[in-house]
Amino acid sequence: NSEQTWTITVEGVNDNPPVCNTNYVTSYTEGTPISISVSDFGCQDIDDDTLTYTLSADGTDTGSFSTDGTTITSLATPDYDTGDVSYSLLVDVTDDSSLHTTTVSIYIEIIPQNDYLPYFYEDNTYVTTVTTYTCDIDEDETLGTAVCQVYGYDLDSPDTIDGQLTYTLAEPASEFFINSDSGILYLRASLDYETTTTYELTISVLDGNNNIATATLTVSIVDVNDNYPVFIVEYYTATIDESTIVSSILTVSANDGDSGTDGTVEYTLTDSDFTVTTAGELSTAAGVDYEAIYPDVTISLEIEGCDQGSTPLCATVPVFITINPTNDAAPVITPSDATASLPEDTDIGYQVFDFDATDTDDGSDGEFYFEMSSSNSYFHVNSATGIVSLIAELDYETSSTSHEEEFTVYAIDYGNPSKTSSVTGTVTIENVNDMDPVCDPAVITLILEETTATAGVLDTLTCTDTEDGTAMQYSFVSGGILSLTSDEFTIDSSTGEISLNSDLNYESVTTYEIVAVAEDQASDALTATVYITVFVTDVLETDPAFAASTDNAGEIETTAVGTVVYTAAMDGGGDTSGGTVVYSITSSTTNFAIDSLTGEVTLTSELDYETATTHTVDIQADYTDTSVSVTDTMTLTVNVEDYNDNTPVFSTIVQATTIEESTVNNGDVVVSLTVTDADEAGSVNSAVTLFLVNHDDVFIISSTDLTVRDSTLIDYETTSQAFFNVTIIGVDTGTTALTGTCYVTVSVTPYNEEAPEFTAASYSFDVSESTSVGDYIDQVSADDTDRSDGDDDYDGKVLYALVSGNDDNLFFLNSYNGELYLQAEADYESVSTTTYTLSVRAFDLGIVGGPLSTTIDVTTNIIDENDNAPECDLYSYYVEVSENSVTGEEVLADQSCVDSDGTSPNNDFTYTATSGTGFSLFTVSPTTGAITLKTGGSLEYESATTMYDLYIDIVDGGTTPFTSSVTVTISVTGYNEVTPALSDKTEYMDEDTAVGTNITQFVAADTDYGDDGVVEYYIVSGNDEYKFALDPVNGVLTLSGLLDHETTTSYTLVIDMVDQGVDPSALTGTVGLTVYVQEINDNALVCDPKFYAGTVLETALESDDAFITISCTDIDESPTGQTFIIQTSDPQTDFEFSSNGLKLLNEVDYDSGVTFYNMTVIAQDADSPYYNTTVTVYVEVSPVNEFTPTFATNPYTFELYEDETSGYVLGSVTATDGDRGYDGDIIYRIESGNEDLKFALTKTDGELSLYGALDRETTEYYTLVVIAKDKGSTQLTGTTTVSVTVLDVKDTAPACTLTYSVDITENDPAGTTVTTIVCTDADDSDTLIYSIIDGNEEVKFEWDSTDDTLLVLAEELDYEATQEYTINITVTDTELYTAEVTVFVYVDPVNEYTPTFTVPDTGFEVYLYEDSALSDTLFEFLATDLDSSDQEHGQMYMYIV
Repeated sequence: NSEQTWTITVEGVNDNPPVCNTNYVTSYTEGTPISISVSDFGCQDIDDDTLTYTLSADGTDTGSFSTDGTTITSLATPDYDTGDVSYSLLVDVTDDSSLHTTTVSIYIEIIPQNDYLPYFYEDNTYVTTVTTYTCDIDEDETLGTAVCQVYGYDLDSPDTIDGQLTYTLAEPASEFFINSDSGILYLRASLDYETTTTYELTISVLDGNNNIATATLTVSIVDVNDNYPVFIVEYYTATIDESTIVSSILTVSANDGDSGTDGTVEYTLTDSDFTVTTAGELSTAAGVDYEAIYPDVTISLEIEGCDQGSTPLCATVPVFITINPTNDAAPVITPSDATASLPEDTDIGYQVFDFDATDTDDGSDGEFYFEMSSSNSYFHVNSATGIVSLIAELDYETSSTSHEEEFTVYAIDYGNPSKTSSVTGTVTIENVNDMDPVCDPAVITLILEETTATAGVLDTLTCTDTEDGTAMQYSFVSGGILSLTSDEFTIDSSTGEISLNSDLNYESVTTYEIVAVAEDQASDALTATVYITVFVTDVLETDPAFAASTDNAGEIETTAVGTVVYTAAMDGGGDTSGGTVVYSITSSTTNFAIDSLTGEVTLTSELDYETATTHTVDIQADYTDTSVSVTDTMTLTVNVEDYNDNTPVFSTIVQATTIEESTVNNGDVVVSLTVTDADEAGSVNSAVTLFLVNHDDVFIISSTDLTVRDSTLIDYETTSQAFFNVTIIGVDTGTTALTGTCYVTVSVTPYNEEAPEFTAASYSFDVSESTSVGDYIDQVSADDTDRSDGDDDYDGKVLYALVSGNDDNLFFLNSYNGELYLQAEADYESVSTTTYTLSVRAFDLGIVGGPLSTTIDVTTNIIDENDNAPECDLYSYYVEVSENSVTGEEVLADQSCVDSDGTSPNNDFTYTATSGTGFSLFTVSPTTGAITLKTGGSLEYESATTMYDLYIDIVDGGTTPFTSSVTVTISVTGYNEVTPALSDKTEYMDEDTAVGTNITQFVAADTDYGDDGVVEYYIVSGNDEYKFALDPVNGVLTLSGLLDHETTTSYTLVIDMVDQGVDPSALTGTVGLTVYVQEINDNALVCDPKFYAGTVLETALESDDAFITISCTDIDESPTGQTFIIQTSDPQTDFEFSSNGLKLLNEVDYDSGVTFYNMTVIAQDADSPYYNTTVTVYVEVSPVNEFTPTFATNPYTFELYEDETSGYVLGSVTATDGDRGYDGDIIYRIESGNEDLKFALTKTDGELSLYGALDRETTEYYTLVVIAKDKGSTQLTGTTTVSVTVLDVKDTAPACTLTYSVDITENDPAGTTVTTIVCTDADDSDTLIYSIIDGNEEVKFEWDSTDDTLLVLAEELDYEATQEYTINITVTDTELYTAEVTVFVYVDPVNEYTPTFTVPDTGFEVYLYEDSALSDTLFEFLATDLDSSDQEHGQMYMYIV
């Protein structure tokens, strides 16, 4: 053996970084320079390298520090108040060659100091310091209003208690409080300028160490017009005479609680009749006319009183002025000037003037009567109506030379003293011509021959005027010469001589009755009458003769034999009345004869116009008398008028014809007709018009032809249109038309008009390829509208033929019935086509018009049958699928299978999975065979099964289906599918936890195999302050920096968890971690605001509901809450805190004198050590109008006599109210029952007095509703009833319904009620007496024996005797006051009597001639009815029963 010794030297390598306390925390007081030794970091290097310290540029406050490598110092002294609150630095510690570096984080906290005192400044610009403030506030501002603000300032940071200021009032004022935080002064009690105008307040501001500054605040109260004027009384009353100017009626007055002009009240009134001074003195502007306002004689005014504030406040008061009437107007008479002229013969009683008068006064002052001066004896004035009437006869001849009568009419009112007006009436008497002239003789008779000459006077009238002898004027009365057709006579107007003015003619006029008038010359002329009769005697002057030698007469040819056709008269010459005339026919005629005495020519045989149209008759007349014989002749031509007496005659009465249905057209002539009429040719009687009686819709008459009107109605196929019996009439146009008739039979012959038409628009037949040869397929059918019901009706018989399309000769068509049959095999796979279009013709056998046909295509489909199974390219498949396949992902694409059948559904097929280990996981598309992962199915490579098989059937759609089968093998491959997962975490750490402490460990779940399930961890967000470190492999999280709750209360970290998978890639999960930094208690509560004000109603009850809530915060976030304690209270508190809410502990009562509470409250946190602060709470008690005024009595009752005078005091109504202040002050008012202002009520003490005059007869009881209302903001009202009874003083007359109108039926028995007289007497215990004073002269009425107000019949009434009664009744009371009543009784008639015939009174007979005319009177009946004829009961009519 041998030995050898080796020395191995291990040389050092710099392979370790420096190790330091990487989170260094320290603090400095502001104003102290910062100096930190690097040795404080405790850095070491295992390699024993020399370490170098440098400030990292990444540090937040690097620019504020410097280092020499051993010490880090601040460049300036830190000042917390300017923002130097903390510093954050990063120091890089490097070893030799700077190979390794460790970074130390430095946090330096600056601690503040109270190094400044607070000050007051003028405003929030903080430029000018002050020691005094001034501000203004209106006296009516609402509680809680901000008055003004003071501004304190402290240069210490406001983030510390050294710079946090608190404002206080050095001497608390009940009217104000100051917000301790903002310095805003608020109003907490009502102000009243009239009580206090200025407040001097001392204000203090303190910092957190109680350093203090003070200032003086002067608050000036601004006067506000806040009081309304209040009138001293509720209303005013006065009485004045009408039309009187009153300089001072009364003075109104109102008080106003404001000062200066705000309390000065001035008064206004808008009314044309009254004025009011600004001092309230009311006077009349003009006299008030009582009559203009009657009956409302009390004027209601409203005077407004307004203070003189900048915004005036006003109140109104009613004033009631009663106007007394005076007699201030005299009656005014119309017309004012009265003149008239009366004829001396005016009748006594004639109304000469109708004076009227008006008096604008009311009552007796406006009532008047008329009087006339006593010196007049002709006229009288009616004192009531003013009508002036004539009471004595006038005489022009005996009147004064002026012929005038003058008088004076007076209108005098009943006023005291009365007033009078007058008018003068002048009447002129006119002369009247009142004596008639006298004629002697008054009757004259003259006899004159008709040949009397016109020259010479026939007679002279003798007439005189007995009154004044004036000359007469003569004339004939216009129209008074009876039967006079011309002026045969004249009279001389001056002398009265009567003369013949023209020739007389006895043959024309035999007697004249003449009336002559003698008229005097007065303006109102009077006349005398003379009656003159003139008899004319006959003188034969010329021979009698016919008036004309020829004459004509006309007769219709139907004139009846014996008819007088003409009357001959010898009246063309001298008078024939003195002799005899004989008439004769001298010509030969058999048609006419003449009556020899009357000259009447009569028809002796029938006339015929068609034989002779005229007849000539010679007539002779022979006149004879005692002295002469005269003969004359004339010729009479009788014209015969044609008459329609021949009937139209057809040449052929019955005819027959045929027409062909197809060729006939509208307007074609069916038959020509010949018709004649034997009446005169060319006359209306022989003109014939033809008319159709029937079938006028088919045919029409054209002149004398029967023609076709509508050929569409001629149809052989329609029975009703194939044969027509046509009736034709011929009508002449004579006045009485005559008619002839013809009958035409029209037969329609057939024509092949219509081709057959198939019953279907198209035909389509299906033929299965399995159909046997000879089998029936289907049928085609056609109809022909031509007739086919007869043996010879070939036009409508239809046959069928197969024209084309039967290419494979598969089909056969029956020609008679259209049935289609298969005549060869129809194999779907071997036929040339599967659809045949067969052309089928339907044809008829028409003769006239030839046969017609129609062709239609018949589609015949060969139907396939299922006879082939599906065939596939492969029957076995192998596929791979990844485990991450999702539902619906395709595993195998379409399988290649076909079915050789020709049609669907036979060549359709479906794929169906039937079994296999993959049956529950995979689904097969029934149409393509594609395999996909089922819904809800999942593949898992990590499971025990990674290989599946699936068996599939392919089934076609035939009725009897065929099936093929396929097998598929499926292999599952792996996939990185699971993302690392872990629930979010929460950790709690004290803020003093040491660096390096393990916080938690992350262990993610990933169920993938291999690298797919290996996970690493990384912090991705939330670690901006580098407080945490995370091991990527084991997932352990440690604290790497110091925590501070006041800086950051929580951290939210987001950690990525990444697996190592490759296919398809690595997966990343995310987890959240919230780290809550727990505090250490070191801060007092901060309350904002520090002053609270609230209001509580005195009616509020003890409640758990807080009405003031104090808001405080604890930056330490003490988990146990806050406590509030009432430290002091003035007065003793009735409140307590629940949590931070102030609630009412006991009831408060404003009415007992407690109006507010001032409390100091301690707000304290709940952690040890305890910190607290104080808050001021001010609670004002608001009064509530709790108590309703209550009357001592309800109801009140008073009595007084109706004649008591205004001002009489009935008594007082009083009420009490338990409230304090305005809520308890009471005012009284009459609410209702005093609409007519009979009573007055003093509003302050409730004294009730009489104001207006009473009248028990009008109102006996008054029920007044009196209210007592307090003055609370929400007024409460008490109510009582005052009953006033008015005691009677007898002073009224009976009050009655003044008129009654009653209908009574005649024959109503005695005792029947007429009416009840309704009267009342307002006086107590008066007895009324009823008396009939007028209208009962027939004693038809009386009072009921048991009821003296009931008027009844004393006996029956009779309408025929009296139709109405007016009964006047007086009603008298025991004081002899009287009322008058009128009853109008109207008698209603009753149908008492039956009509009675007077002519005839029995049966009768009437004889009449057979030629009596229509409407001739046969007999006149007379009848009577004793019922009154002015009623329907007495009005009759007659009728034949």
